[in-house]
Amino acid sequence: MAPKSREEVWKSNPSEWHDKYHGVGDFCKRAKVYYCRSGRWANFDWLLANCDAPLSTEAMDNAATNGLYNNVVWFHEHRFEGCTTAAMDGAATHGHLKTVQYLHENRNEGCTTAAMDGAATNNHLATVVWLHQNRSEGCTTAAMDGAATNEHLEMVKWLNENRTEGCTTAAMDGAVNNSHALVARWLKENRSEGCSTAAMDNAAGQGYLAAVKWVNENFAVGCTPVAMVNAASKGYLEIVKYLVNEVNQVSTNAAISVAAENGHLEVVKYLHKLRTESCTAEAILLAKKNGHSDIVKFLLQHEECRVAYEMEKSKTRVGSISTIAGRLLSYLAQVFDGELTYEQENKAKSI
Repeated sequence: MAPKSREEVWKSNPSEWHDKYHGVGDFCKRAKVYYCRSGRWANFDWLLANCDAPLSTEAMDNAATNGLYNNVVWFHEHRFEGCTTAAMDGAATHGHLKTVQYLHENRNEGCTTAAMDGAATNNHLATVVWLHQNRSEGCTTAAMDGAATNEHLEMVKWLNENRTEGCTTAAMDGAVNNSHALVARWLKENRSEGCSTAAMDNAAGQGYLAAVKWVNENFAVGCTPVAMVNAASKGYLEIVKYLVNEVNQVSTNAAISVAAENGHLEVVKYLHKLRTESCTAEAILLAKKNGHSDIVKFLLQHEECRVAYEMEKSKTRVGSISTIAGRLLSYLAQVFDGELTYEQENKAKSI
């Protein structure tokens, strides 16, 4: 018979379970929080009655975050630990408006800007509107950034019309990287933040050629060499070509190496033809390590790559010889010292 799980032991014999784990770190304290958070009220009641492990504000915070309205009411009416701003922040983030309203009316901890930021990011418009009308903490640019990243266009519009925090380039970056075209276009037409190089860098690595083109055609920010590395590592040859021909990105050893490492022969061939740096052995070594013999064969056909590879092998051989020689000398020194000590001891005994 398979051994009982911890939960099965708890259900069958709570006292045995408690005796086994009580006093082990802060296990019982965490157990109280866990059972409250997960709505296992009978288990929580037993622990509360039979265990002296302290209960913290984390209990009500977690109950509120998980929308356990009745638990929140019970904590407020029967316990003195209270909660922190994390309670309303968490409840708002997950759209538990009834819990938010109860905390607002019955507690004085309040919330932080994380409440509206989280609610906006998760598209809980009713909660955002209520916070806007009834609380003074407001939000940060993270609200619109998060809403845009998660494709909540109506939320983005509401924030734009009713709040003054605005957004950052992270809004457009997130919309582009997640292929939320409508959101990206709206931001371009209605906001001035634009995007950062992260938009094209990440879109290139996800194979979004259309997104890469759109960013390049509508913004002057461009990209970094990371875009080429990202595209090359995934074998997106058309994006690699576009970056070279339209964004003035150059072929680097870093891009060739990641393409070789992941077995993208056509990308390796294209970038090798346009490379701007001297060959190194890294691409060959990585391709060989991962069993991409066709890439190894291709690179070794080019003298500069072959020379770099042979030089690297020579360094390895010299290093191995040096290591062996060093160990041999150390061994001989130990043997010599041992013989010398033996001779000295015999001489001393004969005197």
